[in-house]
Amino acid sequence: EQTVATKRKSPTKLTNNLRDPKRLPIILMMVVAAVCILYTTTLSASSKVVVARPGGVPELRSVDAYTEAVDELLGGSILNRNKITINTADLQQKLLTRFPELDSVNVVLPLMGHRVIVEAVSAKPAIRLVSNNEVFLISTKGKVMMPTKDLQSKIVDVPTVTDEAALELVLGKAALSTQDVTFITTLTKQLASQKITVNSLVLPPLASELHAKVNGAPYYIKFSLLTNPRIAAGQYIALSKNLAKDKVVPKEYIDS
Repeated sequence: EQTVATKRKSPTKLTNNLRDPKRLPIILMMVVAAVCILYTTTLSASSKVVVARPGGVPELRSVDAYTEAVDELLGGSILNRNKITINTADLQQKLLTRFPELDSVNVVLPLMGHRVIVEAVSAKPAIRLVSNNEVFLISTKGKVMMPTKDLQSKIVDVPTVTDEAALELVLGKAALSTQDVTFITTLTKQLASQKITVNSLVLPPLASELHAKVNGAPYYIKFSLLTNPRIAAGQYIALSKNLAKDKVVPKEYIDS
């Protein structure tokens, strides 16, 4: 007869450690430390958004709209729920792409808290540009910021310009050059300082031209966007005074 000997399995290392009363406190400390690390690195799905508006920039879009977008992006990936795995650069870029009216975005991860903080800076609108029966805000750099229909508050003291070329505008892309924007805004300020009210500003299909009509004049003024706006405004102001003195009224236009 053969006897079958059953082998007793040797205890595992972990089992031995758990049975060793000297090592048990160390293991408990490691478990507690792991739980603490997991807890402190976890991010909430609810964010906090702060929007700075330098230079008296009005509220272009509600903070709630930005917060909703951030929360949506955070919830789009489980990687965004942990401080170690979240890609803050990607989050910043997506927000700048979605909201071109923001000049900059900074995502801040709290040291001890769980709420993502987004610090955004609003760009300054310089011009209302009318194109294809739509009205857009244009920044000082000439970038298309947002359609005015989405504005949270009313924008004042910003000149309205009609683009007769009817080019299709793309959010976040350049509609005008920085030089064009500077010329238009400087020109209107110079004329306003002399109590001259600008009734309309038009960008004709011709390149680098601006046509302006002022209150009380039956003609329009041709300006070149390639010139110095202060000199151009001064030349027209001097000419208009001479025309009034001589009682001469141009029928169609004045070429500055």
